[in-house]
Amino acid sequence: MGWLIGEANKGMKYMFMMMNEARMGVGIHGYATGAAAYYEALTYARERLQGSDLREMKNPDAPRVPISRHADIRRNLWTMKAYTEGCRALLFQSALWGDIAEFGTDEDAKAKATALMELMTPICKAYSSDMGFKVTELAMQTLGGYGFCSEYPVEQYMRDNKIASIFEGANGIQALDLLGRKLAMKGGMYFMTFSNEIELFCEANVGNAKVGNLVQAVKDAKDKLMTCAMGFNPMMGGNPMTGVYHALPFLYMFGDVTLAWLHAQMALIAQAKLDEIVAAKGAAEKEAYKALLEANPEAKFYDNKVTVAKFFISQLLPRINWFEAAMVSGDLDGLKKEP
Repeated sequence: MGWLIGEANKGMKYMFMMMNEARMGVGIHGYATGAAAYYEALTYARERLQGSDLREMKNPDAPRVPISRHADIRRNLWTMKAYTEGCRALLFQSALWGDIAEFGTDEDAKAKATALMELMTPICKAYSSDMGFKVTELAMQTLGGYGFCSEYPVEQYMRDNKIASIFEGANGIQALDLLGRKLAMKGGMYFMTFSNEIELFCEANVGNAKVGNLVQAVKDAKDKLMTCAMGFNPMMGGNPMTGVYHALPFLYMFGDVTLAWLHAQMALIAQAKLDEIVAAKGAAEKEAYKALLEANPEAKFYDNKVTVAKFFISQLLPRINWFEAAMVSGDLDGLKKEP
C-alpha cells in the first residue's frame, strides 16, 4: 500500500525539493567533519614539541618548539582554517538566502535569494564536502603517524567524511548539475545575478585602503570565472563538451571565487572592527599593536579574520589560474579517450 504525496505527476519536482535539502545537509556534514579534524590538528600542533626553530637549526642546544612553528605545518593549519571558515560562511549565507526566498516579504529580494540559493546548492554540497575532506586529509598529515592511528580521532573523521562526496548525488553529478542546469536557469539569469552581486560588492569596496587589494583580486577571479562559463556556450562560439569534460574543475573554480568573495566581506567587517579597537586603545604603533593582540581576544579574533582572508586570496585562490588554463586550452584529446 502506498500514499500519494502531493499532486500526481509532480514527483520529480518534489524529489528535487527533498534532494536539494539533503544536499545542503551533506555539505554541512563535509564541512563540519573537516572542521572537527582541523580543531584536533590545531590543538595537537600547539602541544607537540618536535625540532627547533628553523633559525636555530645549527644550535644543538636550541629548545624544542611546537610543530605549529614549522613552516609546512603552519601552511597546513592556515589552509584548513581558510577552507573551514570559508565553507562555514558559504553554508550560512546560503541558509540566509533560503530563509529570504521562503519567508521574505520583498518580491525582488525573494527572487534574488531564490536565484542564489538554487545556484549555490551544488556548490554547498560538492565543494564543501570535497574541501572538508581536504581539510581532514591535512589534519591527518599534521598529526603525522599518530593521525593514522585510532588512538586519535582524525582517522575516523577521514573515513566518515569521504562518504559526503559520494552520496546524495556524487560530486561529479553536482558539477554537471551546476553546468547543465543551474548556469542555464532562467536563460542564465541566476548566474548573472551571482556575477552582479560580486561586481557591486567590488565596485563599492575596491577603494578600501586596508583590504582593497583583496577586493580587486576577487573581481579579477570572478571575471575569469565568467570567461570560462561563456566559453562553454555554443551561442558564443564555445564548445559545450569543454564544459562537460571540465565540470568538476569548474565547480571548484566557482567555489573558490565564492569563498574569496565571502572572505573579502568578512575581512572588510573585521578590519573596521579592528580599527575601532586600535583607535580606542591607542595601539597604532607596531609594538603596541602586537601587545594589543596578545592581551585582547577580540582584537586577535578580528586580526585573524583579516589574515585568513589574505591567506585564502593570495595562497589558495590562484589555483583558479590553472583551472582556467586547462579550460581555455581546447585540448580534449586525453579526456576523450579511455585510458
